[in-house]
Amino acid sequence: MLSPTDCLAAITSHSEGFAAAARGRLEADVRHCPGWVADLVAHVIDVHWYWATIVEQRITDQPGDTLVRPERVGDDELVATFEAGARRLVRVLEAVDPRTRVWTWAPGHQDAAFVIRH
Repeated sequence: MLSPTDCLAAITSHSEGFAAAARGRLEADVRHCPGWVADLVAHVIDVHWYWATIVEQRITDQPGDTLVRPERVGDDELVATFEAGARRLVRVLEAVDPRTRVWTWAPGHQDAAFVIRH
């Protein structure tokens, strides 16, 4: 199993690669999935925000609709917003004790370590 440090290094590295791949290519032609690159970047922004918020706020019950997600930014801001969100996620996960109890979708794995690994 990867250590928390290795997991956070992977999040950082893969986020940098993802941003580089998306930058300037949000309108790239993806067969059968027009607009997919921009939509994928927006989706990952949301995922990073969601898990950073759960850990940062130490949410222990399934949040359902109680978390008010930020609105999608314009395409001209997507990559920069993604990069900022990835940095926030890593900062939040670096600062938390992996044993801290937080809600996750996995029964029996209700801690920040699960979020760090996934």
